[in-house]
Amino acid sequence: MQEIPIHFNHEEIEAQISEQWEKSRVFHAEIDKNKQPFSIVIPPPNVTGTLHLGHILDNVIQDAYLRWHRMRGFSAVWIPGTDHAGISTQNVVKKFLYKQGINPETLSREALLNKIWEFALNHKNIITTQLKKLGFSCDWERERFTLDEGLSLAVRTAFVRLFNKGLIYKGSRIVSWCSRCGTAFADEDLIHEKNSGLLWYIKYPFVDEQENIQDDGVVIATTRPETMLGDVAVAINPEDERYKTLKYTKCFLPLANRVIPIIKDNFVALDFGTGAVKITPAHDFTDYEVGKRHNLPIISIINKDGKIIEPAPAKYIGLDIMTARNVIVDDLVQQKFLVKIENYVNNITKCERCHNVIEPLISEQWFLKMRDLALRAKLTVEAKKIKIIPDSERNDFFHWVDNIRDWCISRQLVWGHQIPVYTCEKCDNLMAEIDTPQACSKCGHTKLRQETDVLDTWFSSALWPFSTLGWSKKTPELDFWFPTTTLFSGRDILFFWCTRMMVMALEFTDNIPFKTLVLHGLIRDEQGRKLSKSLGNYQDPLILFKEFGVDAVRATVISKYPLGRQDCKISNNDYKEGRALVTKLWNSCRFILTNLTAETKLVDFDKFKSSDNAIDKWIIAKLKQCVINHDNYLQAYNISQAFVELSAFFRGDFCDWFIEIIKPRLHSKNLVDKQQALMTAVYVMVQILKMFSLYIPYVTEKLWQLLQQTMDVKHEQFLLNTNWIEVDVPSANDICSAMLLNMNLVTKVREMRHLFGIEYKTKLNISIYSARDNLKKYQELEFVLNNTANAFITESLTSPKKQLAGYIPIALDVGFAYIKLDEGIVDIIEISKMLTKKIADNEKALLTCNKTLSNENYLQKAPANIVQEVKEKQKNLLANNATLRSYISIMEGNIIG
Repeated sequence: MQEIPIHFNHEEIEAQISEQWEKSRVFHAEIDKNKQPFSIVIPPPNVTGTLHLGHILDNVIQDAYLRWHRMRGFSAVWIPGTDHAGISTQNVVKKFLYKQGINPETLSREALLNKIWEFALNHKNIITTQLKKLGFSCDWERERFTLDEGLSLAVRTAFVRLFNKGLIYKGSRIVSWCSRCGTAFADEDLIHEKNSGLLWYIKYPFVDEQENIQDDGVVIATTRPETMLGDVAVAINPEDERYKTLKYTKCFLPLANRVIPIIKDNFVALDFGTGAVKITPAHDFTDYEVGKRHNLPIISIINKDGKIIEPAPAKYIGLDIMTARNVIVDDLVQQKFLVKIENYVNNITKCERCHNVIEPLISEQWFLKMRDLALRAKLTVEAKKIKIIPDSERNDFFHWVDNIRDWCISRQLVWGHQIPVYTCEKCDNLMAEIDTPQACSKCGHTKLRQETDVLDTWFSSALWPFSTLGWSKKTPELDFWFPTTTLFSGRDILFFWCTRMMVMALEFTDNIPFKTLVLHGLIRDEQGRKLSKSLGNYQDPLILFKEFGVDAVRATVISKYPLGRQDCKISNNDYKEGRALVTKLWNSCRFILTNLTAETKLVDFDKFKSSDNAIDKWIIAKLKQCVINHDNYLQAYNISQAFVELSAFFRGDFCDWFIEIIKPRLHSKNLVDKQQALMTAVYVMVQILKMFSLYIPYVTEKLWQLLQQTMDVKHEQFLLNTNWIEVDVPSANDICSAMLLNMNLVTKVREMRHLFGIEYKTKLNISIYSARDNLKKYQELEFVLNNTANAFITESLTSPKKQLAGYIPIALDVGFAYIKLDEGIVDIIEISKMLTKKIADNEKALLTCNKTLSNENYLQKAPANIVQEVKEKQKNLLANNATLRSYISIMEGNIIG
């Protein structure tokens, strides 16, 4: 008998297996043109901290597909790496410096950069260590960082090419500005939140042709009264009946003491507010476009620090936005321009990084023209050259393209890729160069000034699928593994990252970045809330690993994998289930191995052939179907269902049935039958380990090594290097259908044992009624009933029993079974009392269901699936009570025809 530890020590085995993998370079991929390429690039984690559960979910999915393809004979590579995360990293380091008593604003650019580099490299190493601890089969020899030399060259090359094509330009335009981060943002970097605020109605008096202020005026409604200081017009819809007879073309702007025009534009909604809208081109994106259409001036009254500036009246200059708002509202009340105030729920835009409210303002920035680039990506997706899964997400992608604006790619930071544009200090000539120029290309002057702004982090990330393979140079890796095969990503970064990769790949490689884009949801807590330290529901992966083990955490997140728009809820109980699965896998394999003796030496399981034993044939047939279903689900990117299918086969068919049924054979004196039972068990277990290794690699790798010790034949050292499963056996439909009948019978008998309190050691005699063909199937596999339910068929019936006194009837899928109540098996009085109590408990639960379903208000507001669950519960309770009452009648000796 082989000595195997009783318990799976996850920390010890994780460290042991991880070291073996690293020393053997088992995850390293080489170009092999005799194999089909399969490539994935990891969505690079930011070097701002440690991994979170979202990273784990995303990477467990990728790891499963990488391992699956490698075992199926692909030349598979998974390229890992990290992102420098410009704004986030700089903000984190600044906060850290403040806590140390260092004011980062007093540091030179070089000194601050050195501090950030020190932080980033430290956290980059932490993230890499965590990824390795998770058992991810990345090719660590190909690890990249968005600021390493090769990727920096790629970024400069991409910028210069776009600049030279006229697609990148510098200009003063309205941008989204965060005063706390001190930088501009692209539209996709913002978050939109519902806000319970106020709507102020302000009267703008009419002005006649001589600019005399009238008593009457137009009323506008605004959620941002402070911006009125920058108003340049009031707009109305030309189709609005309320203003068709309006004789005035100008109005007076209160507080700012200016006269502004009244213009007509169809963008004004007829059903919002008063139908009149203030136009502030410097501080509203829609107003900016209206201003361009009507050639209106731009008046900026809010600066980058979020303070009021000239030409606003002196009273407000220097006030922050919220203070200015309060003062302005007070003045409007005092001067009788404020008509009314209403409560109003609107969306406000916040910085995705620091959650500060974003202020639209005019700023000189670098922009990338996006319309033609995005249109090419759209046509590619429409032609299905890139497959988006689930298909419903295509609509969001098309919406992004149809509403695209030029991308603001410059950031006012020190951390990142410094924009490779140089200005001649003599002739102001602008040059975009890959390498630092020594002199002006126009006048030859040697004093040049480089742009201080850096590029948006997503600019470098957009090159990731091909820059990691060596672009901007032509490399063998780029030629073999690009385009990458599949990208797995959270749906929350579809616009941040995925769409931009399409745009850049098509522009620079004339090819798609990936063939398939698979989008999934997010992990939330059991209440459906986003995981957050501030909410106190954040789950530290390191703590989870220590308590439950890496495999358990991986099993949990993959079983909850949310495809598309669905999010998944995870609680600690889910991790316990994951750990229970790992434990069961360990224990079942341990049971098999501890039954091996010198007399039952196993032959090579690669040459396994099924015996004529019905149960052996049945489990091999079920294994074959499991592999087919599992692989089909993976092909359809329904990975959680693949995992559920595998888990159900392992727990149910293999452990609960096959192992239980063969236990008598393992103690048999018939060594041939015993060895065949063990050989079948080992063969099926190996295939189970191969499938589970996609998801829980540590326990499966260790068990693989233990199993190999039972073989004389040398196999691959690592499970990852073995071939995928091919179960080539004849169909066994008859055996499977017979087994299904017997499993149903055993399950029902077990339920009756539990309900009536009949101990397993008590032998039960059963009569069976069914069709003749079915009776034959019950008889042929009666040992299943004997071995798993301690019950025996004493009578086969072709018609149902008329007299049920002394029997417990059980409804089967294809007939009835009757358990004979021999003397002493049950206490009739106690069982009747117990059943009566169960009926009473069910009646209480029924009252609750009935009350809920009679509440019309609840039925209208509750989700349909929840209402359906209550209805199902009501139905089941009614059916259960009817069954229990029939059993009471039987117990009391009544005869049921």
